[in-house]
Amino acid sequence: MNYVMQSPLKLFALLIALTFALAACSTTATPQGKETAPYYVASVDIDSNANQAEIEKMYGGQAVIFKPEAGFAILGFSKEAGELTTLSTDLNQNALSSPEAHALGNSAWASGYSVWASGYSVWASGYSAWASGLLAWNGGTASLPELPAGNRLAFNLMKLPQGQAIARNFGDGVKVAVIDTGIDLNHPLFSGRLAPSNEWKDFVDNDTSPQEVTGTYYGHGTGAAGLVVQVAPKAIILPIRVLNSDGSGDVDKIVSAIDWAIQKGAKVINLSLGTTTNVAALQSMVNYATSQGIYITASSGNTGDSNVTYPAAWAKSGSNSKYLLSVGSISDAFLLSIFSCSGNSLEFVAPGELITSAYPDNRVAQFTGTSFAAPIVAGTIALGLSDVSNSNKGNLEAYLNASNTPIPFTNYGLVNVAGFLQQSPTFQARQALLVAGSTSLNSADSAIKSRLEGLGYAITVKDAKKTSSSDANGKNLVLISSTISSSSVGTTFRDVSVPVLVWEQYLFDDMEMTSSSGNGTDAGETKVSIVDSNHPLAAGLSNLFGSLTVFSSSDDMTYGEPSSSASKIATIYDNSSRATIFGYDTGAQMVGMVAPSRRVGFYLNNDGASKLTLAGWQLFEAAITWAVTGN
Repeated sequence: MNYVMQSPLKLFALLIALTFALAACSTTATPQGKETAPYYVASVDIDSNANQAEIEKMYGGQAVIFKPEAGFAILGFSKEAGELTTLSTDLNQNALSSPEAHALGNSAWASGYSVWASGYSVWASGYSAWASGLLAWNGGTASLPELPAGNRLAFNLMKLPQGQAIARNFGDGVKVAVIDTGIDLNHPLFSGRLAPSNEWKDFVDNDTSPQEVTGTYYGHGTGAAGLVVQVAPKAIILPIRVLNSDGSGDVDKIVSAIDWAIQKGAKVINLSLGTTTNVAALQSMVNYATSQGIYITASSGNTGDSNVTYPAAWAKSGSNSKYLLSVGSISDAFLLSIFSCSGNSLEFVAPGELITSAYPDNRVAQFTGTSFAAPIVAGTIALGLSDVSNSNKGNLEAYLNASNTPIPFTNYGLVNVAGFLQQSPTFQARQALLVAGSTSLNSADSAIKSRLEGLGYAITVKDAKKTSSSDANGKNLVLISSTISSSSVGTTFRDVSVPVLVWEQYLFDDMEMTSSSGNGTDAGETKVSIVDSNHPLAAGLSNLFGSLTVFSSSDDMTYGEPSSSASKIATIYDNSSRATIFGYDTGAQMVGMVAPSRRVGFYLNNDGASKLTLAGWQLFEAAITWAVTGN
């Protein structure tokens, strides 16, 4: 894990040297307080009639896990007993850790982090408000809270905001076990989102308070759990502590934690930890969990080579492997992170560089490492589990594979949340109305229709000359193309309580979004200037040398001059008074009325969509998503 503010090259140099290990503990009744951990662990096959005492006596160990119904047991041994047993054993103590542990130069990294973290605490109040907004959110019929601005570009790459716009249940009822360094149990982001306290477990201190403990990896588990919640805001977090504050832990504690999570009804288990050793005891427990239909997301490791760590390395070969997902990291540049382990065992990638998440003591921080890509996928699985029918819950890996976005020069795919949710046979599309000059769409409007369908919208196309306000009934979004004649539409959709996205300049004043003289087009444009990169409408994009290219070749660009209550996101490159992207939230004062729902003005003209660059399409998708969800 890395929550340091450093240059990317220095960061990569640090992360590339990382190694990591894993941890575990006994599920049998034990006294409160720490106890001596076994020196070795071993997995042994047993039959359904096996007796625990007899098995322990036969092999000279103590049962950590005893599952005759599943045909296996995991035994712990002292150093002496382990060297005498006939079983094949593995080292137990500090055998696993977070992928970010044990980096070369860690001391300098830690001191730099400490200074940076104290300065970053000023963000806490804003982040608390974001978390509280989630509590107020009523399941998607009103506004989604804004995701942290620092994550917007990364999340748009994986189409998370677009996916949340078409999700129905947002992880509701899905328990996600975060087996890690513990979490900050009092962080506002987790208010109302934790499993009952009698289900919490700390296998390090052998108590029921899995609170983060100050140390080098303070915040690792909090950051991971915070990312699950950002993706699936109605999921329930089951906090389990197995890693020490130095990021290391014991195999017996990890396998016991997995067993605990199963007993407490977790449907997803996140393991942002691993080992370079093929530990049989860990594999037995992972196989048992997946045999119960429980999804496990595992980080691939941070050594920047092809040595994917265990348990992620079993993702394509283990028993019930469709439930075990290995996860690597990509950058905002859509490239595999230089530190991310890859190779044949890696299946999926997600953002894992400078990702904003919860940090202990009511703060937020930016995290780097595959440890923070894995919980993003865990949250994605929680979204899917809450939306699909019971008969399809075992198909989520196939849905991820069918919808992912290929990463250039690799065999891996970036998780595409919007595409993933649409794979379900029970998916229910959002409804959008496209008002155009004719139902025979030109190439630009056809491209827009296809884009919307790819994001999970069912499109009704209406001829502007034959449309009425009632056509907006039951729709989640109305789009009005510049191919219409403004006189045909006029004020038809001005008062509808449905979000409206407009790119016809002469309709801006009819919609009361600008004055009658506050709109127009500029010819021969290819660039805009982003003036508010923190707003969701900016899609996380920012200017490069003062501008952003949105058309592949010159075209007319629509603009408006909205009221001061509008959010002005982008302007004509060389004219800051002419807004090319602007939006009014519900209840905002427009030029002549209060907005009955969100309104967005966009810079397209008749053929503009045919010339949109990648950045142009990202901005258009952000406009759609913000109009529908406010995110």
